[in-house]
Amino acid sequence: MQNIGLIGGYSTYKILDNYSEITKGNLTCFKGRIGNKNVYIIPRHGKSHKFPPHRVPLIDYFEFLKKNNVKDLVTVYSVGVINRNWKVPCLVVIDDFIDFTGELATIYDFFDKQPVHVEMDEPYFKPYKKIITKVTEQSNIPLYHGVYFQTIGPRLETKAEIRAARIFGADVVGMTHSWEAILAREYCMRLLSLGMGVNYACGIKNKINSEDIINESRAFSEKTIKLIKKFIERVN
Repeated sequence: MQNIGLIGGYSTYKILDNYSEITKGNLTCFKGRIGNKNVYIIPRHGKSHKFPPHRVPLIDYFEFLKKNNVKDLVTVYSVGVINRNWKVPCLVVIDDFIDFTGELATIYDFFDKQPVHVEMDEPYFKPYKKIITKVTEQSNIPLYHGVYFQTIGPRLETKAEIRAARIFGADVVGMTHSWEAILAREYCMRLLSLGMGVNYACGIKNKINSEDIINESRAFSEKTIKLIKKFIERVN
């Protein structure tokens, strides 16, 4: 039986009709079924949203998924849209990322016997990107493919930082994705990463604040999780 992991917002557990809640140390997980698949949903920031982006216990999450034989992973994020040509709200299939943070998320803090340098030429599983594209075609949600620019948070970015990100070729910005993409490669998982573009990034169009971002994320996530459920139903 196929086991699929999902790391996202707290409300993503709603795609499960029946579920059990697992609590283990820093981890909260909702385990349920979609079709003939076991699904493990981990709220990224904890059940009470206690973990800011730079404190999310990602190694704990990935070790848990590994122990439960999860080989396929979906990650979902709220992102700020940098690309001026994109409509908001929108869904973004992440095709690549830029990370100059200097922060580490890796299982290779120490090498055993020989150096390990994980390749990142294609962090994402192409067939899954095709499936989500097909699923989204049947909705009225704009879908884009783009590059994610990683920051640390928990503060929002400055106008100058967003201008720099645009120059580097980024389409969206956020605070958690690149570390999870790196770990997915290190744990040999087939990855699909989606960004919910709920607002334009700082200085792009309208003035933003964190309260608006949270409210817009909650509203848009209801539509997104329905698409994710359809995606999981089609995965094999």
